[in-house]
Amino acid sequence: MQVGLKPNMNPPSGFFSRFGSGFRAGLQGLGAIFREGLIIYALLPAAIGLLLGLALAYGTFTLLDYWLLQGLEASGLNDYSWLSWLSPFAAIISVIVSFFVYLGFYRMLISLLVFPLLGPMVDRLELQFRGQKTETTFRQDLNSATYGSWVGLLQSIAGFAILALSFLT
Repeated sequence: MQVGLKPNMNPPSGFFSRFGSGFRAGLQGLGAIFREGLIIYALLPAAIGLLLGLALAYGTFTLLDYWLLQGLEASGLNDYSWLSWLSPFAAIISVIVSFFVYLGFYRMLISLLVFPLLGPMVDRLELQFRGQKTETTFRQDLNSATYGSWVGLLQSIAGFAILALSFLT
């Protein structure tokens, strides 16, 4: 039964067909950004997001690996030959934990640093397709960024709680 207004508005429910339609929609959006000349507005947020992600990934892994290995050396557990497996185990644990720390902090930081930079692109799209842009004050933008970082922080805390509970089961 066709419910939507256009044909094929309700896509097939298979995983690969949904994945393919989502991938095509992303490519169409990227094509529209290039076609409308909006790529200049997307380069700075993309570069900042990439640099933030790389720095955060490197920083979390390096710090956690350093702290775990320093803790093993300070406790003297590496001195025993039958506990020599602890250093590689600590490296594996630091990779896993740094991944979850990375996800938590990246969500919060990206909403503070990158989302406000997307405003000029949204303004230009609104002018082009609606004929007028929605005016927001700096206070409204600041409230939106604060709310986004708060939601990111809450999601991070919930993710860490679920991670901790998964270790107990």
